[in-house]
Amino acid sequence: ILTAQMATRSLVQLVPNQEYMQWYKIGESAANKGQIHLRYKLVVEDGGSDAPYEQRKLRVCVMRAENLLAKDKGGTSDPFVQLGLRGLTQKTQVKTKTLAPEWNESFTWDLHSSGSDDSVVEVIVYDHDKGAFYGSSAEYLGSVSLSVSSLEAHAGNERWYPLIFDAKHHKKEELITGAILLKFDFVEMTQEEVAAMQTKEMKDGHRLQLTVLAGKNLMAADRGGTSDPYVRLRLGDSKEALKTKVIKKNLNPEWNETFDLKLERLHESLTIECFDYDLMGSDDSLGKSRIRLKGCKMSFELFVHYGICTF
Repeated sequence: ILTAQMATRSLVQLVPNQEYMQWYKIGESAANKGQIHLRYKLVVEDGGSDAPYEQRKLRVCVMRAENLLAKDKGGTSDPFVQLGLRGLTQKTQVKTKTLAPEWNESFTWDLHSSGSDDSVVEVIVYDHDKGAFYGSSAEYLGSVSLSVSSLEAHAGNERWYPLIFDAKHHKKEELITGAILLKFDFVEMTQEEVAAMQTKEMKDGHRLQLTVLAGKNLMAADRGGTSDPYVRLRLGDSKEALKTKVIKKNLNPEWNETFDLKLERLHESLTIECFDYDLMGSDDSLGKSRIRLKGCKMSFELFVHYGICTF
């Protein structure tokens, strides 16, 4: 079994709300000299800031869908909807044996941010499968991604959204059919909710604004001497991960994608791992780094990959 070597660098003092840029190594072998270019800023929310503070909740009503794909024998599906915003995932009930399900279920998210909001609501429709031997699983039926800022114009109105294929949620591309009826509302918080939220934000109101800019000298994992790289970000021990788009056949990709990571604790870690996307089978790791945040400090640990690694 091949193992991983680890190198540690000393803590670097971060000035809150100041931007930094740096190349991070994800490999130090002859075969892997890859690096990832990051821009990051430790944002500390200040209760005395003059910026307008969001004091609303986003309420999403999943009403119904029509003309969904049939994934089960008998020409039906057992659909349910998974919604995600800022790492928080919620699900509807499963509706059995229908291609035109009706849910009429509502979900809410607190919008605690100052200034404009470029967060994205991910709406994913799945077919629920319960196997006799392998437990439960789900098959992809399509999805739609909507920025919070774009929802203002349609707030309070029911609207049909066509379902599309998105490689972020499903590897194998397929023809997607159907549409989903959604309704978005912005609900004002009560004074008690605002006070509680601001107290929490002043106590531990830290977030990491991170932009995955580019990569260089990445490993070639595919035939022809190329890779199809993307970067995955995972905060702490969270099961939720954020991903960049896939750049086809490129060892020096440019992503320029920004992520806003809420730090629930002042002592937190962020794992940054680069993968080669494979249509069939599991994706190959091209190396990873881990950033540790302690208060307003950042330490860096480098995990060097040689083939298949175990930790």
